[in-house]
Amino acid sequence: MLNENYKITESLFSIMRKRIITGLVLLIPLSLTLWIIIYALNILTGWSVGLIGVVPYFQNLQCEFWFDLIIRALSMIFLLSILFCIGQFAKYAVGRRIFAYMENLMVQLPMFKSIYLTIKQILDAIRSTKSGMFRQVVLIEYPRKGIYTLAFLTNYNNNKWEIGEKSGRELVSVFLPTTPNPTGGFLLFIPKEDCVFLDMSVTDGMRLVISGGVISPGDTSQIYTNKIMIA
Repeated sequence: MLNENYKITESLFSIMRKRIITGLVLLIPLSLTLWIIIYALNILTGWSVGLIGVVPYFQNLQCEFWFDLIIRALSMIFLLSILFCIGQFAKYAVGRRIFAYMENLMVQLPMFKSIYLTIKQILDAIRSTKSGMFRQVVLIEYPRKGIYTLAFLTNYNNNKWEIGEKSGRELVSVFLPTTPNPTGGFLLFIPKEDCVFLDMSVTDGMRLVISGGVISPGDTSQIYTNKIMIA
């Protein structure tokens, strides 16, 4: 009888422990995501609340939730409008010259060069997945036969070019990124027949590289479901 009661109690504690772990698995990513979003919004819009609070007429309203929310929303609209104007200005020749001069200036400064180039490379890598720089995801055998590595096709090289003519083979250009920072990598010229062309999108392929293989394409919506079933 005691053994049966002990087994029942142990089973109840086991179920409770699994349910608690399942709750944490579901709650922690959601909470962290919301916290990061709120934290970023506070940084981007906090200046507006402090600035408007200097005006004596609004000092009494500064503690009101609705007033704070309206000011932050208006400041976000203002920031987005500024970004739009900067992007529009950069389309003109004068704007391009000004931003090119500023970029050259940042590159020349020893203290800011590495920081600026690193941030720019990361943003360029993210933007390249959307702008079509990477045409398709491929598998290649690297660094040796039997080991497959994910790479991104950048050019089919259909036109005549020196490397293809002198090698005597139909070579395609692929970019082999590093993990977890995809801004670095290698440019490889691979025979077309040695590439396995995949159906996954470039975004899924980049997500797979950045996560180190933890997040597989198409599995993002099933992560929590799989963990709940395990629990």
